[in-house]
Amino acid sequence: RNGEPPAAAPVCVLGGGEQRIAFAVDAVLDEQEVLVKPLRKPLARVRNLAGATVLGSGQVAPILNVADLLK
Repeated sequence: RNGEPPAAAPVCVLGGGEQRIAFAVDAVLDEQEVLVKPLRKPLARVRNLAGATVLGSGQVAPILNVADLLK
């Protein structure tokens, strides 16, 4: 690209212990503290999901399982 540095892209960095992983994202829209509710059967072991939360808007948002994503 004519020696130009690549365009900056937003990333979300997740980690546990000494491990870190970065995921490129389209945008970071907001940051919130939430109460994570565990998933019940049959969803209890859905890969990469730790649980879900209900946002102030009433929307249900999935919560990613960092340990699964680091594997």
